[in-house]
Amino acid sequence: MNTDKSTIDAELESLQLDTFGYFLLWTNLQNGLVLDKTAPYAYTVLAMVARTRNQHDDALRLYREAIQRAGTDTLFADVKAKNDLYLDSYRKAGHQAAPEIMVAMHVYLHQNEPAAVDGARPYFERNISFHKTHRRPGSKIPQLDNIKQERLALFTAPEDAVAILSEYKKAGVTHVIGMVNFGGVPMGEVRRTLELMSEEVFPNFK
Repeated sequence: MNTDKSTIDAELESLQLDTFGYFLLWTNLQNGLVLDKTAPYAYTVLAMVARTRNQHDDALRLYREAIQRAGTDTLFADVKAKNDLYLDSYRKAGHQAAPEIMVAMHVYLHQNEPAAVDGARPYFERNISFHKTHRRPGSKIPQLDNIKQERLALFTAPEDAVAILSEYKKAGVTHVIGMVNFGGVPMGEVRRTLELMSEEVFPNFK
């Protein structure tokens, strides 16, 4: 894409970004553009700019970046919306094979769902403690109960994990990166999660 600042400014103005949305694009310098490399929002906006310019290869690359960085920063419905936009640009760019789309999420499984939530909580809190003092401007601190309700993490029993992952599959997701050793989860608990995934979850997705 053309990274001339005046050109990008004009494109951004046509999208009618709010002040914070614009700020996200000019936080860290990269090839003349300013991006928060850890956040999905700037990549999504730039992908929209690329689509309006019929630069489908650029849009495809930027949507892929947005999806990979979405993580717990977006609702499940937004994940599906971004996947749909990505697939649209993917096909317009002339690709025929089905794309591979990944999401990353925290995973802590137990046969009993309340036990999974209680067991994961102290490690999740430790995991996000750094973000409480070092988060980017305007970002929210993820809360365990919220991301669980929004289906952005698997703190649950195996049968519920199957149901959630099935929704992701219907939305077009092909791969899941399971973060199972977050915040110092003891190896015995990591192993339990992995065993439940391999024995009771994975067989449903052959």
